[in-house]
Amino acid sequence: MQKYNSVVFPFTRFNKLNDLRVRDNFVGKKVISLNELRALLPSGNFSKLMQRGGNPADKIFNLFLHPQIRFGPKRFVLEKKSHWLAKINGFVKSRRPLLFTILGFPGKAPVPLKTNRSLPDFGEILALQRLFDLTQIIKKIYKPGAKVIIVTEGVLGDFIGLDPQETRAYEKQLAFFAKKLGWHKALDFLPLRDLTKLKNFEVFFKKNISLLKRGKNRSAAQKKFQAAFNSVFHLVNCRGFALDIIADAYQTRPKTKKGRHLRNQLIQKASQAVWQYLAFLKTRDDLRFLEKRASQALALTVSPKPYRLGFNLVSKTNKLLPHHGVPLGTEIRYLIDIRRSNKKFIQIYLKADKENLPFLYLLKK
Repeated sequence: MQKYNSVVFPFTRFNKLNDLRVRDNFVGKKVISLNELRALLPSGNFSKLMQRGGNPADKIFNLFLHPQIRFGPKRFVLEKKSHWLAKINGFVKSRRPLLFTILGFPGKAPVPLKTNRSLPDFGEILALQRLFDLTQIIKKIYKPGAKVIIVTEGVLGDFIGLDPQETRAYEKQLAFFAKKLGWHKALDFLPLRDLTKLKNFEVFFKKNISLLKRGKNRSAAQKKFQAAFNSVFHLVNCRGFALDIIADAYQTRPKTKKGRHLRNQLIQKASQAVWQYLAFLKTRDDLRFLEKRASQALALTVSPKPYRLGFNLVSKTNKLLPHHGVPLGTEIRYLIDIRRSNKKFIQIYLKADKENLPFLYLLKK
């Protein structure tokens, strides 16, 4: 079974942080257009899936049992079968396109060991394609098709030390690529940050931080905190620090004074960020943010749990989400692992990219 976490996408550890010998074996550079990039995309992620079941609702439900689509335990889907069929039939009976939501795409991790980018790259495009392909296989089953509202988590960047302008630029570029690739009618974007515009947001947010830390359900809240902490700890902004200092800070017992100092900073910031993030999500639910913006939508997630349909936003061979690394072909890798590899790589740049940094890496054959 795939490793999963019901609060956040599972954290993947770095390999051998005590060996940071950078080789940068980049033996070629190529600049491509969007059309050339399109040719590098996988063809039809889910197009060959068997469509089991009799009526459209059953067939659509069964898609989320398939391991290519499903992320997490099958039982989470089956236990709530009547719930999901009722939601699907609500759209089918009125001949409306199905509506899905998914929370994600917070912005590139501000961690130089992971990536040197701040804007989306080929990894994000691959994830968007999987969401688009989901709508297309549903359209084969049910003519009105489906639409996915991507609830972008740029506000998480506020908690981990990113400039809001950076995360807004990231979100804007996601929408740009969706439009240029012809996916915009099936994919829409809703910044989770818009929650802050609602009346009484501050009141609920501050109250929820206090309730999570000291309320009667603090034991359950603490479990969520522990489940999220490791991932958030390795997301806190540490740009500007030398790679060896960051690597040392990520050790349980740093060997250097600078490493110990940075680790203490990261722990403090991550702790605060996790409570803020959990309170933000609770406030989202209290103010019925998604219900008002995407009524009756079926919720997709990368952190499987009951009443959420676990979805493989990346291929099953991937252990990282796109914002945590850089794309090596269709796989997401930590940048440091490419930079210190003995293998040789070609750097692919994109003409439409606003960052003068590789958009994709390919292995030199």
